[in-house]
Amino acid sequence: MSDNAITTLGQFLHRSRVHYRVFDMGRRVVKLTANEFVGFEKASMPYPYPLQQRALLGIVFWSPD
Repeated sequence: MSDNAITTLGQFLHRSRVHYRVFDMGRRVVKLTANEFVGFEKASMPYPYPLQQRALLGIVFWSPD
């Protein structure tokens, strides 16, 4: 795999140069911190708000221009 390969959603959003916020969309809408999102993506920490053993994410992104 090349060094430029995009393998995570966070990498995609970062390389797209957009601003974004990640939300849990399970029982209630909760904003995830950057550390929670990155930790979950890297599998270094469990998803903080699972619903039936699933992560339900909502991502809002926008151009900084």
